[in-house]
Amino acid sequence: MSQVGVRRCSAGSFRASVPGTTDGYLPMPSEPVGALHWGGTETANEHAGYIEGAIESGVRVAREVLRSLGRTAT
Repeated sequence: MSQVGVRRCSAGSFRASVPGTTDGYLPMPSEPVGALHWGGTETANEHAGYIEGAIESGVRVAREVLRSLGRTAT
């Protein structure tokens, strides 16, 4: 696999933004679309673009998925 921005070890990709280029764009929409749930630092309500935002987003999307399956988070 030879794509720009794709890391083989993580099976994912990353985005690098120049300061000021995301003004007005973050957080990105995160409402589920059917069974598709959006996660990632860019979808965090607080700390979008930072590791704290990634953690916040992961917790949020995990809860959304559990709710959609009729389960509750512990």
